Amino acid sequence: EMLQQSKSIMDNIRLVIDNFQTEEWDKLESHRQNLKNIYNHTQLIIYCSFIMSIISYLAAIYLFNRLDWQLKGKDLELYQRENLLQGILSNVVDGVILLNNAGKIDSLNTTTLKMFGYESTEMIDRDLGEFISSQNQPDNIPLWNTLQPVVIPLSALASRKIGQPFPVE
Repeated sequence: EMLQQSKSIMDNIRLVIDNFQTEEWDKLESHRQNLKNIYNHTQLIIYCSFIMSIISYLAAIYLFNRLDWQLKGKDLELYQRENLLQGILSNVVDGVILLNNAGKIDSLNTTTLKMFGYESTEMIDRDLGEFISSQNQPDNIPLWNTLQPVVIPLSALASRKIGQPFPVE
């Protein structure tokens, strides 16, 4: 009878162990399936990121090339305008001085160089006030501040390289 009871207990234990093992195998298979899904999603995200990176790279190259072409076009336009301005300056009979925003001499024509007696390198990037002084201008205000687009000309005295003054407008 004890043998029968022991056998029955052992059968119950085996049944519990088999059920436990079956449950664990099912859980393991479920975890493997979840892991496989996560792996597939991760691979999909990696591929999408890779494709987006390539598209972004190609878009950046396209935009930079387009900007480069626009910049080259603007450079060519500026070069043409500078050549036109230099052509006009070199063919004008009067002396012409062009100033930058700081009031420094940016460019001038050959007539101006002959009038003042300087070389162009001696006048470019220097203040206009070093060569011309207004007759009615206070000394503490730079001359180029009064050279705004006006209807009436500004009379001034200029100095040649040798120090001889001459009138200018």
